[in-house]
Order: sequence, then C-alpha cells, then structure tokens
Amino acid sequence: MPGRRSVSRRRITRVIFRSLSASYALCLLTMSVLIENPAACEIRCVIRFLNAKKVKPIEIYRQICEVYGQNAMSDSIVRRWVRQFNEGRSEVHDEERSGRPSLITEELWT
Repeated sequence: MPGRRSVSRRRITRVIFRSLSASYALCLLTMSVLIENPAACEIRCVIRFLNAKKVKPIEIYRQICEVYGQNAMSDSIVRRWVRQFNEGRSEVHDEERSGRPSLITEELWT
C-alpha cells in the first residue's frame, strides 16, 4: 500500500503542476504582448495622459517599456516630454522644422 499512496501523490502533483503551468503560461502570454512600431504621437499621448494623472516620469517610462518595449523611448525623452507638457504644450505631433527639404517627392514616391 505505501507504493500505491506515493503513486497517487505523484499523479496529483503532476495534475497540479500541469494546471499551474498552463495558467502560468497563459498569464505570461497575456503579459508579454507588446505593441510594436507605435507612432511617436501615440507614445506622447500616453505621456500626456499619465502626466495629467500626476504619474511620475520614471513610472511613465516603466509603463511605456512594459507596453511598447525597451526601445520605444528613452527615460530622458520621457522626462523632456513631461517637462514640455508641464510648461503648457498640448500638441503631441512634431512641430514644423526649418532645414533642407526632403528629396523624396510625391512623383518619386508613386
């Protein structure tokens, strides 16, 4: 009988392990889905929103990395955008810049 008892415990242990592994894998799968190639204005909207909720810049950076990946935006750029929003900026799109115009025209593009 002692052998039979240990077999049942092993079987129960395997069943529990399998169910934990499946739920753990599902948890990892849902947590590790990253949004790839976001537009810059999308991330800036997130920064503006979280900043308005008084979330600290380092926490904004962590959340951006969690959702968009480590290379989405650096912590210094997040801080720069937070500073600009705090100074009154509301636009999330790039401002017009002077400089050399692009060599690609509509005719070349099509």
